Amino acid sequence: MASPVTMPTSPPVDGMPHILRLELLFSRTPVESCDVIPFVVLRTPDGDIKSADTIETKTRGTISVQYRWLRSIPRFMCGRINCKNSATLQFTKVDLDDRAAGGAASPGDENDLRPFYCSQECLVHDWTERLRARLARRARAVTLPKTADEADQLRERLRMPLEWGEEDVALDNPAESVEVGWLRKYTPSKTDIGFPLELSCRYVFRQADNKVAIGPNVAIRTAAVRELPPPPPMRRLLAIPSGEDIMTQRRNGCFRILTYNVLAEIYASSQEYDYTPDWALAWTYRQNNLLREIERYNADVLCLQEIQEDHFQSHLFPALARLGFEGIFKSKTREAMGRKGKIDGCATFFRTDKFTLVENRSLEYDTIARARLGDGQQQTQQREALKRLSRGNVASLLILRSREIDRDILVANTHIFWDPEKADVKLYQVDVFLEEIEKTLARVGVDTPVAIGGDFNSEPDSAVYDLISTGAVSPEYRAEDPYGTLSSVRLMHKLKLVSAFTVTGLEAPFTNFTRKYVGTLDYIWYQGLRLTALMEIPSEHDLLGIDDTGALPNSRWSSDHIALMAEFQLPSR
Repeated sequence: MASPVTMPTSPPVDGMPHILRLELLFSRTPVESCDVIPFVVLRTPDGDIKSADTIETKTRGTISVQYRWLRSIPRFMCGRINCKNSATLQFTKVDLDDRAAGGAASPGDENDLRPFYCSQECLVHDWTERLRARLARRARAVTLPKTADEADQLRERLRMPLEWGEEDVALDNPAESVEVGWLRKYTPSKTDIGFPLELSCRYVFRQADNKVAIGPNVAIRTAAVRELPPPPPMRRLLAIPSGEDIMTQRRNGCFRILTYNVLAEIYASSQEYDYTPDWALAWTYRQNNLLREIERYNADVLCLQEIQEDHFQSHLFPALARLGFEGIFKSKTREAMGRKGKIDGCATFFRTDKFTLVENRSLEYDTIARARLGDGQQQTQQREALKRLSRGNVASLLILRSREIDRDILVANTHIFWDPEKADVKLYQVDVFLEEIEKTLARVGVDTPVAIGGDFNSEPDSAVYDLISTGAVSPEYRAEDPYGTLSSVRLMHKLKLVSAFTVTGLEAPFTNFTRKYVGTLDYIWYQGLRLTALMEIPSEHDLLGIDDTGALPNSRWSSDHIALMAEFQLPSR
């Protein structure tokens, strides 16, 4: 566990700033290559209380904060094999042979006399293994038991758990501190793995008489820096119909489209995902791991959902631009959750060496609902219907032109409302979405190929799936319409859309995998294209094999959804 904040012992000085709060955002367990970001709250001499960066901007640098990062190198490291953490406790039990026999402790070798561990878990595991190994050696060194009772006693000793008391543990592990950084953010390197970090902050106040006052240090200590976990296992891209893995191959006239709900930071709460370690749920870790995963798939078109506006601007767009992508973002039409930019939406990216952007259109389901139902002031039912439909969901429709064969393609990306109790809202949004696609095709050419990626929040046995795949909805679904909202839509279309994964005979067994829900919600739909390959769905072992959370997200998979990818061949004109 990380140590608590160390506040200055001296009281606040009148006429001087004062640091009121220091904590680490997201998690106090740093991870290699992932930013560690502190949050500092200051009180100014005028009594204004704000974050340090806000006050520094407001005062134009008159009041600022100095940061000093230290690597804490302890004298002893954890004695458990393959554990790289620094020790936080010392076990003083000494002789395993005498303990196993029920006798008094006697001196053993130095390794047994002074073993240090990072946690009680490592202590118990390591000493239990030592005990069993030593008893096993003794069993091999003596003659076989003469009776069944003696054999049972020996087997029981081999299974005996470790027992110990508080008097068997001492806490003493002095550390040496090495300076590693002076900026607000710090990114741990391989050198930091296994060592705690310490951040020391103090204010700097440039007074009116040009004197500079420097405040007392406020410090916080982290847990030991973790090694960056391995990325998700590589998934195969299986050619159709041969089944050959072509992930590393590039074929002329073909392109790959990926759809992925990445789980926005604003929804990734520790309450909703209480099984995920806080460091693995932290956006500073997940943003890097998600990019690492997406880059490995080598797609040409990315349909991403739950992308936060601030993350698109600060991280995702610049990172994907360096990989050769251009991106379009459309935020949901609702209020931000907290600070500006804390709202998610759909982001669509394409490789600029494969496509050029001909047209970009955004679709706001709420805006269309208001246009069709009016302002809701005339009748109570209209007002309630509009309220029910106004969920902020959006879509993006792009016309891309292939650089290889000079052929256009319509790429659509959407995220449909989530609530399973509101099938009418889902149907409304999807019907509007399909109608806009038909209108676009009527304008740019009905023979224009279509590729759709999205989180439709609907299972294969749903009315939404029937509408997309068959072009109509069974009449019984109209009964699930408490305010008559579906009377303003067609609930039919003339597109010939096919779900990419039905080529295998069935949809993917799941695209969302949490402790509360496992099912298929995400799809790639197409028409006017030839499907040439599909990326395999990971097995449950691939998702959970080295992780004890039993669900997504976890230390290797950073969303509660999985990515889907298909390869298509564009037809020539």
